[in-house]
Amino acid sequence: MIAMSTMPESSYDANVADAAPDPVAALGEPTAEFRAGGQRLAWQMAAVPLCFVGGIICVGIPVAALLWGHLRGAHFGKLITLGCALIGGSVVLAIRAYKHRRLRVLVYPEGLVRMDGDEANAFFWEDIDTVFRKNNSDSAWEALAHGGLLYTLHLASGKQTTFEDHLNDLKTLGKIIEAGTLPYLLPHYQATLDDGAVVEFGALAFDAQGIRGEKVHLPWNDVQSLAMTEKAITIKKKKKWTAWKTIPTDDVANPHVVAELLKPILDSRLTTFYDAKR
Repeated sequence: MIAMSTMPESSYDANVADAAPDPVAALGEPTAEFRAGGQRLAWQMAAVPLCFVGGIICVGIPVAALLWGHLRGAHFGKLITLGCALIGGSVVLAIRAYKHRRLRVLVYPEGLVRMDGDEANAFFWEDIDTVFRKNNSDSAWEALAHGGLLYTLHLASGKQTTFEDHLNDLKTLGKIIEAGTLPYLLPHYQATLDDGAVVEFGALAFDAQGIRGEKVHLPWNDVQSLAMTEKAITIKKKKKWTAWKTIPTDDVANPHVVAELLKPILDSRLTTFYDAKR
């Protein structure tokens, strides 16, 4: 009888792990890289102690007044509320700054890889079915806590990720995301539109005949203009001074696809913030 040597299970597992291909390494060298940092991350880190100290002061004043027996008026309650909000906000800012300090995004021809420290998550262009672009410039707190600009990607599998402007030059990364996903998303929506069906982009929907409203349908021939800015999409109807409909751009999925679909339909009646980027 021939004796057969056996490999320890732990050694076998290690060899299998070594032999397994790394999907990130298989992508080759990245064409671009984006790292956490920049002015907003610095401001956020600086705001942490300021918010905390400000919160302590706001809470401390009513407490001191109570101890001295001079606690009167509703404004003390407002100070306590403000103080608690500032203290809580400082904790949130600290957690977000710590969480994003090692964030990197590597860009490849096939897609991108999000690196949170040693954890890697790949997002291939062909798997991304929705891109949301959010502008928080009107809200100082939202801009400080979440960033003035955000890109959220949704995959068909249900997986999603959000890129905030902790990343240096997020606008450039956003352009890369839109350029990479457009060749995969546009044909799908164009085919749906050509078949006479309605294409839906969150708060905006239209078909070959015109723009779909909740109760009213606006034919393309009656559209005076459609202006898409980073904050809102304003639709004007012919022979009307006021806007027929205004939609926050934040609520519109795949705005870059919307712009491309509407070009041949509206021609010069369409203006978008993408025009200025080219």
